[in-house]
Amino acid sequence: MASANIHLKGSGLVKEAVAAAASILPGHRLDLTINSGVVEVGVGGAATALDAGRAAFAIEASEIGNEVTDAYADNDTVKYVVAHRGDEVQARAVVSLTWAAGAPLYAAAAGRVTDVPGSGVQALGYALTAVSSSTADLLVDMEVA
Repeated sequence: MASANIHLKGSGLVKEAVAAAASILPGHRLDLTINSGVVEVGVGGAATALDAGRAAFAIEASEIGNEVTDAYADNDTVKYVVAHRGDEVQARAVVSLTWAAGAPLYAAAAGRVTDVPGSGVQALGYALTAVSSSTADLLVDMEVA
């Protein structure tokens, strides 16, 4: 299921920001923060009824030889894509879940996606493949809602 790229299809905008912490992996969903006037990214939090979660995903820094398994360090420059509706990305899934192709996926804690909705939460995207049991750091194909 894994591919060499996180952003599979679409017209998403590629950006860069400073890593707010270590261990951001390509495929983690990201949230923005401002620290002393500097834009930083960190792994995204769970969706809420008022915020479905940002469709921004860390991508691999292939120009320096990094792949989807290479984590960014604290204060590294993180490449990420702000995906648009209909874009296809690979996102990191929560462990031990199962879903069918087409299932709605939601923003979960630690920059991951889940098929378990919160109360009043809108879907972040839809699964493009079935998952029989997600494992740690499994990348899943998703169409952004």
